[in-house]
Amino acid sequence: MPIYEVELPLPARGDEEPHVEFVGLVPPGQTIQRPAPTEWLRTYVEPEPVQIEFLDSAGRRWSRDEQGTLSRSE
Repeated sequence: MPIYEVELPLPARGDEEPHVEFVGLVPPGQTIQRPAPTEWLRTYVEPEPVQIEFLDSAGRRWSRDEQGTLSRSE
């Protein structure tokens, strides 16, 4: 099943508030890749998993953390 309203929470830059990159729809079996923020490029050698938030086909909101743990959001 696709996932909807996919959001990538991004770290705050300097004095800015943390923000979210909206990805939208991710079709079943597909992977979406985005360039890493420049702040991340200084701290990671290999690509790392990141937290995502999304809606399933029933309209339930979910969050998957960096370790892959899936939890339902209220």
